[in-house]
Amino acid sequence: MNYVTRSEIATGEIRALLGRNRQAIKELSHCTGISLSTLNARLLGKRGFTIDELDSIALFFGVPLVVLLQRRDLVAQSSASSSDVAERVS
Repeated sequence: MNYVTRSEIATGEIRALLGRNRQAIKELSHCTGISLSTLNARLLGKRGFTIDELDSIALFFGVPLVVLLQRRDLVAQSSASSSDVAERVS
């Protein structure tokens, strides 16, 4: 089993949100007050995000902070497993 850190999860989710919303890192930097060089280092995995940075980024995207810390593939698997159990119980 591969272990993925919360920082790696957050990086992936932020990249995904940038792509889905067609927004540039420069805009994220400007709106959150996080320097472009810091954002680039974080997104390249050179350093992890701070909780304050993640909070600012979540506000920028209009999502709860927890969204940045959850792996979508695991959330989807969990939802599917829950519905499978519910169907078997019925």
